[in-house]
Amino acid sequence: MIPITDIEKEYGIETALLVACIRCHFKTAAYSEIASYINDHKIDWASFRRQASYHRIRPIAYRSLLLCGSTFSGIDDFKTELQQYTLRNWQLATETERILDLFEKQGIKAVPYKGTMFSKQFYGDLVSRTSTDIDLLIDWDDLQPCIQILKSEGFTPEWPLEDFHGWKNDLKNSQNEYNMDLYKDGERLFHIELHWDISNKTIFVSKSATKILQCKKEHTLLLINPVPCLTEASHFITIILHHASKDVYSFLRNLVDIAQAAQTIHDPEEWSKIKAGLSTIGHIARLLIENLLGISIPELANESFSTKTIILYQIDLLSFGKIIQQHSSTSIVFSAYYKRTLQADTFWAKFKQFAGFVKLIVQPNIFDQIAFPIHRNLFFLYYFSKPLRLVRQHLFK
Repeated sequence: MIPITDIEKEYGIETALLVACIRCHFKTAAYSEIASYINDHKIDWASFRRQASYHRIRPIAYRSLLLCGSTFSGIDDFKTELQQYTLRNWQLATETERILDLFEKQGIKAVPYKGTMFSKQFYGDLVSRTSTDIDLLIDWDDLQPCIQILKSEGFTPEWPLEDFHGWKNDLKNSQNEYNMDLYKDGERLFHIELHWDISNKTIFVSKSATKILQCKKEHTLLLINPVPCLTEASHFITIILHHASKDVYSFLRNLVDIAQAAQTIHDPEEWSKIKAGLSTIGHIARLLIENLLGISIPELANESFSTKTIILYQIDLLSFGKIIQQHSSTSIVFSAYYKRTLQADTFWAKFKQFAGFVKLIVQPNIFDQIAFPIHRNLFFLYYFSKPLRLVRQHLFK
């Protein structure tokens, strides 16, 4: 485990304190260490808040600060925020149960995952993890009925994907989710993501990993009512694939989620299933977790990565100042795809990740239609207009 002093030297005081707070959650550091660190350093609490927010670990970080016994400026604000996160998660869990009940009455079985379901299943509560969305796994054939039910409840599509892709194979094969929002007085109350596949089609994951989504428990208690859920092994694979492929371990919560879930799975057979489903994709997470959090989890792959590769991930993860100064979303996307190629275990897998990046840049999407509405028969023109839109977006914004 990297000493806190080394993290401070390389990434700053606030980043070191944030990592120390996480270590206290996992009991790889003592709360007294946080108290001593606060007393010995001048903390920029505004910067600490921004980093905790960016890394999506405010409840864990703030709770560690409150438990350390030290007093500091703004301590009451941390208490207030924790209360707000708790209330919000209860609202999300309540709405999740309500929507699942509406679907079930129409014969539709949806399975909640990530979000509050992940928090309840692996943290054992609804207060240790911030959630913003309601993620539901559904069958593709149930997508349109689900949309109609949600529309009757006041939800509206985030983007009208069907207008661009159509309802047939194009939407099913090019996307993996359909998002809907509920607004009141101009404020978004809830955001629901209806997933029929494990990841976006420009991000390639193994078929064996996708199949494990069929491994479901009957029911588990979320808030008040029992709801369907994934098994621990399948939910673990889902979350690590999400963090590895979409986030590419860019947030500390990625590592916290994986470490937290890994500590609840003890059956060797379950770990065998996880290893078969993940191949090398989870190996970098294991090394980062050991280095930063001091937690050992079962080996997820036989592949090894160079120290240079691990340092690259670590720098991108902890260099908060560098991240917030990046202005080009295209460069950020390229960086993400580059890190995905580093996780691939074969040349063909690396090539597919690169092809996914090229496809993302070249292939038109719903945003082209919004920027330049034309008749569907003329959609081929978007292949010419998209480069112009990207240039305008990144150079003349």
